[in-house]
Amino acid sequence: MQQSISNFPTIPTQSYTRVAFSVNPPVTSSGLSAIISVVSGPATITNSLITLTGTGLVQLAANQPGNVNYYPASQVTTSFTVLPAHQYIQGFTQLQNQPFGVNPITLSATDTSGLPLSYQVDLTPKLGHIKTEVRMVLVG
Repeated sequence: MQQSISNFPTIPTQSYTRVAFSVNPPVTSSGLSAIISVVSGPATITNSLITLTGTGLVQLAANQPGNVNYYPASQVTTSFTVLPAHQYIQGFTQLQNQPFGVNPITLSATDTSGLPLSYQVDLTPKLGHIKTEVRMVLVG
């Protein structure tokens, strides 16, 4: 007997996160479970949980291979876009005035993305920068 698979529920545009989310598989006319797989794009799927692995377009497919009573159903696909996540710098406190000659001044902050941070001096020739330390090179 022939069977069919309904369309996928719409998956909205996603922001890249490290948190898996679930997708309800489409319904089959036979009542047999549809199997979801990643056709292309930055994602993996395990037990209907999608884990995003990057940004870009993700295409999913639903298949139902059939059984002794039902022929395989025709594949249906859907796609969604994964956008870069917002990131925030945390824990960076404003530097207090420092007496000349106190070197180095250690800088510290974290980023919600887990990416490495870099520091730079903004619009002043009075400070030099070395990795996560600030060294004063002129009085002013």
